[in-house]
Amino acid sequence: MGVLAPDPRRAALAVLLSLAGTAAFIAVLDLWLFRANLPAGYAAHYTSALWPRLPAVLAECVLEDLKYRLLLMTTLVALTAALTRRRPPALLILAMAAGVQFVNVAALVGAYPLYASLRFWAVGITWGWLYWRHGLVAAMAAHAGTHLLLDPILLIGLH
Repeated sequence: MGVLAPDPRRAALAVLLSLAGTAAFIAVLDLWLFRANLPAGYAAHYTSALWPRLPAVLAECVLEDLKYRLLLMTTLVALTAALTRRRPPALLILAMAAGVQFVNVAALVGAYPLYASLRFWAVGITWGWLYWRHGLVAAMAAHAGTHLLLDPILLIGLH
């Protein structure tokens, strides 16, 4: 975990694959599987004008990644490493990414268990995985890039 990727080429590929896969996954959830049961206000949000909504969403992505990935996830990994005197295994780091993201979206998961678990919890774990494997910039790029791709799709698809 760090800010920049140790291998920028692998990180760029991971960002592009995560971004495309996540946008497609959310589009299937929102436009097909859960369309009739989307949370109140969700469709209204995503069918509002992209400007000025999208810059605000991108800023929220950056703040979320700073707060949950950089601060909380780094703290958990560092504390675990300090207590055990070794780097936590990959599975434990993935569990930490899942736990950190759950803290972020617990209220949504409580209100919409299946939908929010897929749409917000699972997707956020992706950003934690990217952060762990490829750095904060990669996580932020994929997270924000997903919205750059997805938001216009939802704007059209949810009308």
